[in-house]
Amino acid sequence: MTNFYKILTVFSLLVFNCNISYASITGVSGNVQLIPSPSSVILGALQSDTTIFGFNEVQSYTLTSDLFINGSGAGLHVGTGNAATDFITSGATINSYFFHVDSVSTDFSRFAGTISFDSNILGIIFETNDLNLSDALLGASGTSYSTTEPESDFRGFEGDGSAICKGLFDCATISANLREITLDLGTTTQIDQIRVITSPVPVPATFFLFASALSGLMGFGFRTK
Repeated sequence: MTNFYKILTVFSLLVFNCNISYASITGVSGNVQLIPSPSSVILGALQSDTTIFGFNEVQSYTLTSDLFINGSGAGLHVGTGNAATDFITSGATINSYFFHVDSVSTDFSRFAGTISFDSNILGIIFETNDLNLSDALLGASGTSYSTTEPESDFRGFEGDGSAICKGLFDCATISANLREITLDLGTTTQIDQIRVITSPVPVPATFFLFASALSGLMGFGFRTK
């Protein structure tokens, strides 16, 4: 087989074994830093006085039950301490991303930054109980989450639902186009965490047409030998 056909073969194998959907973070600003999934995000395990750490969790995952969320849609979202009532319906395919703050200093620290995605934000999870409930389903493989007291009691957004974001209160703002989220988090001795759920982006049909054309060329090449 010539090098040309070898290249076509390798490319076709890559094409036909790829996932049928994808999505990704396209940019970050402010205090946000993207990292590979860490070994742990429990209190004291991943600390910085200047950084919101973010990483991928499950990708292209199809929900087998309704997923309760604490906010969706454009605008400001603040902590209330209330149980989630909104949800993403079973059968939806989603991607999950996690953002984490844990300051080294016990003095007050504030963190802010924006994350951009190439697909729409379907919902966010930031209340402690709902973070705890969604860890096993959406968490990154090999990452330990705060599942024991006292860490599991104080990992969500602080706030009283009054639509303010100052002091120790935390908030998240989803952009009008649903492709960006801005975090504004304050902490002293506890962690702040949020899970962002997006929709995957279907691979364009032209991608598969191109792959089919390559396969046709390969077949033609073999027949003419």
